[in-house]
Amino acid sequence: MDRHKDILSSSLNKNLLNEQDELETHSKPDSISVSVFFGGDRSSDPRVIAEPNVILTTYSVLTAACKNIS
Repeated sequence: MDRHKDILSSSLNKNLLNEQDELETHSKPDSISVSVFFGGDRSSDPRVIAEPNVILTTYSVLTAACKNIS
């Protein structure tokens, strides 16, 4: 089954963890999974990236990741 992915891009790095906390706090328990795609230890494995329902990242990380696959 294909699942729809939402990517929320944040312009400020410091907001990522706050946004993750807000999503998890204001969602029904176990209804969504949230992952932060940021930092040097982020995975580039498509299977790992495809797991969560919501991926939080910054515009600059998203841009850099897209350049690497082009």
